[in-house]
Amino acid sequence: MGRVKLGAVALLIPLVLSACTLFTAPPPEARRGLLTELPAEPVQSGDSVPATATLLVATPRTQSAYDTTQMAYTVREHEIAYYRDHEWGATPSEMMQPLLITTLERTHRFAAVLAVPHGARAMSVLQTQIGELVQDFTQPTAAVRIAMHLQLTHTASRRVVSKEIVVTEPMAQRSPQAGIAAANRATSKALREVARFVLDNAID
Repeated sequence: MGRVKLGAVALLIPLVLSACTLFTAPPPEARRGLLTELPAEPVQSGDSVPATATLLVATPRTQSAYDTTQMAYTVREHEIAYYRDHEWGATPSEMMQPLLITTLERTHRFAAVLAVPHGARAMSVLQTQIGELVQDFTQPTAAVRIAMHLQLTHTASRRVVSKEIVVTEPMAQRSPQAGIAAANRATSKALREVARFVLDNAID
């Protein structure tokens, strides 16, 4: 009789373990951050001329290591890694283009600010490349760094003007959440620099 009971218990153990496996909670979903912060005040050109020019904003390109929803950080120079439990809600290019358009619209310097693809002929075309979007822990004070290459082309004259910008924003603490907040502050500052660059080189 004892052997029968032991056998029954032995049969139940795999069933219990199997049930535990079936009802194990799935791993938590990654927390998603977004870049949404615009400059607090619109960038103004100071010109009183009527806004008649049209500007086409090309979809930003992103350096391959950052062209992903994965959220990058670095703890050693010349190396990057990605968080497991935190990521971006969209790629840097997808997040940045609407912010660029809104920032440039708010300057009131252009009759229209258009997004690619668009059939209308624009007088100027802004192309951007995001070279970095990274949380940098290689220094005593952690910081988010955004690097961008800007190129403004005047379609009539084919004149091209370019500029490199790098914005570094300290993080309140060494955490992904603090990195997302700092990335938004850095984005706001970078957008202000982009708008100033475009206004300084725009023509009607």
